[in-house]
Amino acid sequence: MQNLRPFQPPFMGIYHPFPIIQFGGSILLKGFSMGEVILVDAWLHQAEEALQAQNWAEALEALQQAQQVQPDHPAILSILGVCFLQLGMAKEARETLETLVKSQPASAEAYNNLGVALLMDGALEEAQAAFEQAIALDHENLLARKHLALIFLQTGDYTHAAQILDALLLELPDEVELRLWLGQCYTKLGNPQAARRLYTEILRNYPDHPQTRDALRSLDKMPTSSPPAPQKPQSLPPIPKQILFCGSGEVSDFRMYLPARWLRKAGANTTYVLNPSPHDLSGADIVIFLRPHIRRENMQALAECVRQGKTIIVDIDDDFHNLPVHHPGYYLCGPGNPNILRALELAIGAASVLVVSTPILGERYAPLARRVQVIPNGWDDENPNWEKPAPPHTGIHLGWAGTSTHWEDLHFIRNELLYFLRHHPEVTLVIGGDPQILEMFRSLPERQRWFLPFCAHAEYPLLLAQFDILLAPLANTRFNQAKSDIKLVEAGARRLPWVASPLPAYCAWESGGIFAETPSSWADAISTLIQDPALRQQLGTVGHKKSEERNREVIGLWKTLLETL
Repeated sequence: MQNLRPFQPPFMGIYHPFPIIQFGGSILLKGFSMGEVILVDAWLHQAEEALQAQNWAEALEALQQAQQVQPDHPAILSILGVCFLQLGMAKEARETLETLVKSQPASAEAYNNLGVALLMDGALEEAQAAFEQAIALDHENLLARKHLALIFLQTGDYTHAAQILDALLLELPDEVELRLWLGQCYTKLGNPQAARRLYTEILRNYPDHPQTRDALRSLDKMPTSSPPAPQKPQSLPPIPKQILFCGSGEVSDFRMYLPARWLRKAGANTTYVLNPSPHDLSGADIVIFLRPHIRRENMQALAECVRQGKTIIVDIDDDFHNLPVHHPGYYLCGPGNPNILRALELAIGAASVLVVSTPILGERYAPLARRVQVIPNGWDDENPNWEKPAPPHTGIHLGWAGTSTHWEDLHFIRNELLYFLRHHPEVTLVIGGDPQILEMFRSLPERQRWFLPFCAHAEYPLLLAQFDILLAPLANTRFNQAKSDIKLVEAGARRLPWVASPLPAYCAWESGGIFAETPSSWADAISTLIQDPALRQQLGTVGHKKSEERNREVIGLWKTLLETL
């Protein structure tokens, strides 16, 4: 390591072994005369009073008197080291704390304080070793991890500094200094956009923070020309030995277990888990988290991956920052729970890649991410239920499936549906999922409304088999504009024609149905499909072909992404 000037840390965290009264008396001085015990106890009382008043010189004098009686006692050495550090006496602190760690080799606090003394004395290489030993003894040692990050900053190892600071921010999201230092790393690593995001977050809470304003001014002075595009490698490296997909315990987990299965068939060593264990993490080269902020266990696992320097991918399929207030998740994982959203932002910032289900979602979260990759939704083509024949029934079944989260979307066309159904008694409305949704249509005769309860994801194709036409209305909200095309993908998998709202992901899919732009146009679109069985079959076939292409697309995107990491 190069010989640098003595380090003057902008942050110095020292473990203070207070109170010290507990170290006095016969416990401390077993084997000494009563007179020596009383004398040392008095010096320790005097030292504690001085420490509480932050009178370090007076405390030092008292402790040195006590040390003459028992020179190698760990408690006295530890407090002496603190006093020397507070007084800027680096050499004395170093000598004292080096003696301490010899007698207390399992003390992470002692190694941290020794590291600070070595920093003050300009011994960066020895200081780094001390902080690394403190972390080895106590992996959650926040002070030692901060100090190690600062050493990497000082020596220009911005990649390792950023890894440590990313992990610390997941645990200490309100620490301004961590964001400031991480911003410095991003700037040096050629990612001023990420640095600007961190500085903006600081100024949102501390508008007059001087160091942050200085950092932003420095960014403004940087050249704005884009760096040259990286050259595409001639050949891609093989897929890593172990890829770990971590689910969130929700329906959307198919975004994890399907690519895990497909990639395993392509030759990769993949595993899908819900609660990653330390053993799972230790063997993984790349760890992929779906909606990590939903589960505390996954956020903890993500922080551990950052500490271990793992390659992390975060996958999201909804715009959590724009969940509508009536959405059941608004107070759980949306704007009604700022701490959860902050956890999501930190997870995205810690990831090498953010994978999203739609381009609009990617555009919205790009300011938080280092790199964004759009990978749309696929479907389980190995599930035999997709090909099971539909049960026989009379008339036409208009089908809608979902949860109460889509109440507003179905309500968007409720009046038009009611009007249509009253004039077409041969048509039945089938509601799958939420019985409360069926209540919106309780004015219909019972023969025209039918409810199918929630089912396991593997049985969902059987629910769709009860439909002749899928209804996929979406109100034109900011949240819905970023939603995926999964309903139309699954309709194609079932060869089911659809009528849908022309929102972005649906328009991009396009195949297999008819768009209804306004509430009044829904009745016309439904009538067109009801009156033309051949058109329904044709659209179902076209949608099915598109759905088969989708799975090949998803596999290729995942494989390419993982090969380039």
